[in-house]
Amino acid sequence: MKARMTFFSLAAALLYLGPLVAGLSAAPIGLLPVFVAVFVLWVAIMRPAVWAKATTGGTPVALAVHLGGMTLLQVLLVILSFALGRGLAAMVGVLDLPVWLPVAVSLAAVPLGRMLWNPAHDSVEADAFLDEARRNADGKTDADRT
Repeated sequence: MKARMTFFSLAAALLYLGPLVAGLSAAPIGLLPVFVAVFVLWVAIMRPAVWAKATTGGTPVALAVHLGGMTLLQVLLVILSFALGRGLAAMVGVLDLPVWLPVAVSLAAVPLGRMLWNPAHDSVEADAFLDEARRNADGKTDADRT
């Protein structure tokens, strides 16, 4: 499971690498909505429980606020990655890459991440993994907790 989580983390890194490389290659700012769409697609596919929870049992206003907030967070992440790429380009120089390449990198992360992680099936394993990681970060074992 640890190797699969590592590969999943690499797939998630590909998602952020797209806007970063777009910024490095001085891609037009009009490309940002494409990256936002890819990031929202990532959240929708990798965290379907969040979307399902938001759409059931709430008012339309609460749903709009929740989905708007999730989308706004993705917008901010894209802008941050893109701006970091632009800043690096100012320091080291602009890469000469086609515009479609950074989009393809981010878009490839979605099916790759989904192949490595099944959110419906792996939720129990993920909870166990996160509990173990939390225990290791605390430096406590199960014997220390009892």
